[in-house]
Amino acid sequence: MFGKKHTEATKFLISKNMKKYPFGVGLYDLNHNLIKKFNNNASMARDLNISRTTVGKYIKTGKVFNNLYYFKINKS
Repeated sequence: MFGKKHTEATKFLISKNMKKYPFGVGLYDLNHNLIKKFNNNASMARDLNISRTTVGKYIKTGKVFNNLYYFKINKS
């Protein structure tokens, strides 16, 4: 690949295959109703003005964030 560049289509496929959460993550209320879907935990963190690490920790533990939200992995 020295001196060559990936096409945009190839870059998209590489990005898609390297995602930790291929279907994205969701923001849920206390009754487990979906509020908003995100492509990844970084975009969720930007929207909520918190760090990616915080989002990851709450996804792993399943705890309630700020007594308002659950962060979950989308299954489809």
